[in-house]
Amino acid sequence: MVVQMGLARAYVKYDGRKLKCYMFSDKLPPLFVVGGNKSSLLMKILREEFGSFNEDGIESINLKPLTIPGILVWIVASISTTPSKDLLHALIEYTPRATVELIFGLIDASNGYKKNRPLIPSRKLRTASKIIVQILKLLDYPVG
Repeated sequence: MVVQMGLARAYVKYDGRKLKCYMFSDKLPPLFVVGGNKSSLLMKILREEFGSFNEDGIESINLKPLTIPGILVWIVASISTTPSKDLLHALIEYTPRATVELIFGLIDASNGYKKNRPLIPSRKLRTASKIIVQILKLLDYPVG
């Protein structure tokens, strides 16, 4: 699978309960959704690093094309570990290709295309998170 991030657009939206990641358009189903206390911590770090704006009571961040792979991998990895700015910066600097391909390989179009249903089911996302954390540890990334 080839993903050209220079042409991609991505958004992170947070409604106070769930963090949703969108690719290409926020009119399409979200790529994945992170809920609970972890979502507020992730959004806090992203807000500090990239700024945000409010749109109808929903906090949003437009991601720059070259940061998209690192941020997506960081969010998914953070499901299984403590989110850190060090890991975010390391992944923005260089994102291992295998981790990005793993995330995009999980897209299940048959699961999506329903309002507010993510393209990657949460069960698969949690499993992918554990695998990505192990890959990052093997490559000496600063994983908590």
